[in-house]
Amino acid sequence: MAKGVLTHNVADVDVDKWLSFKDERAASIGQMMGGTTMEVAADGSKAVAVSCESENVGVALAAVASPSHELQAQFEKHGVLPPFGAYVAG
Repeated sequence: MAKGVLTHNVADVDVDKWLSFKDERAASIGQMMGGTTMEVAADGSKAVAVSCESENVGVALAAVASPSHELQAQFEKHGVLPPFGAYVAG
């Protein structure tokens, strides 16, 4: 099982709004990857991270690299601002 972490900034919404969509985002990412956790930067910036463990972290990496129309709409609703940072541990 590999652990993946995707990082990005939150656009013109505050981090609390981004966190308010946690369940919706977890359901969407969960379909690709399994369980997830959401983290926010301790420095008060708009940097956030989504962590998950999966047999195939590449599925999520491919999805954010070339998002479907549905995923892109979710990014916009949640204030997700690319680019994404990606970290994988085996």
